[in-house]
Amino acid sequence: MSVDHSTHRDQPFAPGTDATAAMFNPLTVTWASYHSLLKRAGLRRARFHDGRHTAASLMLEAVVPLEVVSEMLGHTTIAITKDVYGHIGEGMKHEAAAALDALLRRGVS
Repeated sequence: MSVDHSTHRDQPFAPGTDATAAMFNPLTVTWASYHSLLKRAGLRRARFHDGRHTAASLMLEAVVPLEVVSEMLGHTTIAITKDVYGHIGEGMKHEAAAALDALLRRGVS
């Protein structure tokens, strides 16, 4: 799936906006500089886009609302984010069930 980020200029975290000006822009970073940075950081060689997926996954695991992650990724709809990253929340379902169980065991007041 390819997303044309030039159509998302109204999204504050889309590439090319002021909010991301100081961040790495995948359109201007060279492969050599990117891989050099990974090597200096002690990280394995990876595609630049892999970092996007890692960031999204980590935000969702940290229970950042799906709407926020979707906006930061520049997706046009939350459905895109849910389709791509919906499986990430499986652990959260178990945590939610455990929290509900604890509430029911002590009695909801």
